[in-house]
Amino acid sequence: MGFNFVYHLSVENAKRELDILFSPDNKKFKKSFSENYQLGGTIRFKLKSFIVKIYLQPPSENNKIIANFNFHSSFENKSIEEVKDRLAEYSTMKGKAEQIIGELFNG
Repeated sequence: MGFNFVYHLSVENAKRELDILFSPDNKKFKKSFSENYQLGGTIRFKLKSFIVKIYLQPPSENNKIIANFNFHSSFENKSIEEVKDRLAEYSTMKGKAEQIIGELFNG
């Protein structure tokens, strides 16, 4: 079972924001790819009973970053109670996604 939250972020300089966030070695990247490469990435961590994956896509032509959150949780007993417990976490997990977006892109 999982929750997915997708955010389309309008950022003044989206490419620069992701470059700072992931801090690439510009010389290696430019040599390996080209002068105009774009950077994105995946972040993975555990939160309570969830494995969280955040996919940050390179900025689009309209200078937006797409942040796609996936909160996945497995069930040990596959019981209705486990499902209810995970569903009860929906608002908390959505709040965590919004908190992370704020911390990453709003300081």
